[in-house]
Amino acid sequence: MDFIDLTPLISNTDNYEAEIDAALMGQKQLLGKSTKIFLNVCRPLVPKYALGCPGGSAACMAKIDKDTGKPEEEKSLGFPLASLVATNRTAAELRYLLGSPCPEDKNTLMSSKIEFNCEMRAGRGVPKLREIVDCHYQFTWATNVICPPHMCNFNEQTCELMNDELNVGYNLKKASFAKDGKLQVVRDKEVFTLDFCNSHHKAVTDYSQGLVNLFFTNKGSCDSEGLITVQMRLICSNTTESSTSFSGCYLLYIQKTPDICDFLGLKLTTTVNPTSSPPSSAVTTVKPNTTSKPNGQPGYPTEDTSQQHPAEKTGSIGVILASILSVTFVVACLGMFAFSPERRNMVRRFFNRSTSSVRYRRVNNSEEGSLLLNPNGEFTESDDEDMLL
Repeated sequence: MDFIDLTPLISNTDNYEAEIDAALMGQKQLLGKSTKIFLNVCRPLVPKYALGCPGGSAACMAKIDKDTGKPEEEKSLGFPLASLVATNRTAAELRYLLGSPCPEDKNTLMSSKIEFNCEMRAGRGVPKLREIVDCHYQFTWATNVICPPHMCNFNEQTCELMNDELNVGYNLKKASFAKDGKLQVVRDKEVFTLDFCNSHHKAVTDYSQGLVNLFFTNKGSCDSEGLITVQMRLICSNTTESSTSFSGCYLLYIQKTPDICDFLGLKLTTTVNPTSSPPSSAVTTVKPNTTSKPNGQPGYPTEDTSQQHPAEKTGSIGVILASILSVTFVVACLGMFAFSPERRNMVRRFFNRSTSSVRYRRVNNSEEGSLLLNPNGEFTESDDEDMLL
């Protein structure tokens, strides 16, 4: 059974923009010069650039407004409901089903099919729309991701790897990360020279991972013969960095470098990330959180909140809830005492009892003052005669 892995083509940051065959432009009024088709592989579209297709769609067709540059009249070309089918070792089919209703027949749902085929010179490749039959959109996608590993030749005299399929070579003596094909490696505080140009080389390309595996032996204090087995992994990357890992008499040396990309038929603008998805025909990589396209035309405004803490995105939920509860409590208390005289008097008496201060009141005449000053009931000369009888 043939096994094909399209994982390297899955995009989590951008969508692919399909190329449309010129013969299809204007066909049955389904397509126009402003029509763009965006796809992802085995996954729903990345939710960017204001695409209005139903959530979960893996392919979306839209017309781009010439004034605002925004997508309009979006239609889903299907959902990733079917599994990838390998037709042979170098080809596979992927179908997206149950899309938007067909404009010509509302009882028919739009769908699409992508035919992947091995093409070593294509790099990651891009989808191309080839045919439309009864609202079924058929794409082809030439890519080297599904190409099987390829054995390369090694010229010991020139220290050069040869890829006969692409008719390209890579000279290890001219590698930017080494000096004349040699590199110093440290193991347990012992330094020895790693010579890329030693004999008995075996080189194999791995297009799915964008790398070349190089196997050879090198002099080193390991076994009785003083040799170590080296696996040198050259990875196409826009950065230059390396790492080493020892296991007994085995050394794994990993080198990321842009030098090896041409040898694999890859371009840095398309290997690090898939084709960018803003409505533009340029094949470039779009950086996150950007509002302009590589060609300088305005793009769709986006906001990158992936690096924010959830509290930064939605505010402090605890503070908001506390504020709401506090306001509700105060309003309830005011309402409860405002409409009940008994409760108001109770509160007033409570505050009157709670004070220990002495209160004074001015009396109206001398009799009242005398009574207040003589609590034992003794009478004075000014007492009323009627009270003495």
